[in-house]
Amino acid sequence: MPQNGWGCKCRVDSLSRLEARREWEKKGNDGPDEAPPIVWEERIVGKNGSNPRTVLTPKGIDPGFAYNPGKAWLEPHTVPPLPEHLARLVPDEWPWPPGFKPPPAPAPTVLDSSFLVDESLPATGVVKDFLERFKATLAKPAVFIDASDSALVIGAGMFIQDKAAYDPALGDEQFKMLLEGKQGRKKYMRLLAETLLDPDEIWESWESVRNTPGKKYLVRHYLKSVVIVDQGKERYAMVVFRKSREGWDSVTTFHTSRAPYFNKMRRGFLRYKK
Repeated sequence: MPQNGWGCKCRVDSLSRLEARREWEKKGNDGPDEAPPIVWEERIVGKNGSNPRTVLTPKGIDPGFAYNPGKAWLEPHTVPPLPEHLARLVPDEWPWPPGFKPPPAPAPTVLDSSFLVDESLPATGVVKDFLERFKATLAKPAVFIDASDSALVIGAGMFIQDKAAYDPALGDEQFKMLLEGKQGRKKYMRLLAETLLDPDEIWESWESVRNTPGKKYLVRHYLKSVVIVDQGKERYAMVVFRKSREGWDSVTTFHTSRAPYFNKMRRGFLRYKK
């Protein structure tokens, strides 16, 4: 559908059913023309910028026009994976006052092994499973209102580096963050979704960028403690989802001691407590 490129002068005229049928009959048809097959080609974008890259685009369509703006308006608001150089933000030290006793750590939520994703599942399937829990799809993000009444856009862009849009032609390749880096990313994605949907606590704190004096980000921490029951055995886990304006990352750790690690992740201002 127009427009298909910069400077494109194509347009669409609406027709009634009667008008459309008259046009079909003029051509000897009894219905609309069949859409031509989509042929994909590689195009280089950003040649004059700092990040030139190759993208797949339908032949005859300029890069940037191969999507529906009405469906994709939320994508720019989706928080991407945290860039590597910001992955180790340093929290500002604000120790609790002398004699202060933090509230007891919440009782962990007991979950069965169905919350552990089969790591043989393709990355696209893992992302789709995550998004469905927020009524989003690979092609259409959704606005999720968290437990503190704050909005968070959930979409495929959360798992794509460089704030790129989801491209079905690229398959698993665009979800490199699930295929590389930390072990077990795919396995714990359902736990991560559960942490956003039903956190024990939400905290906000200012954190500094390592080796960059004066640069700080306001970071929101979603905390959840769980007990995973798998084959009759119980394992205690702590899940943390961290979000700033630059991106998000997560930590899933298993511990034998519960309260000390949970208290360690309590930073800054308490926004929500279950």
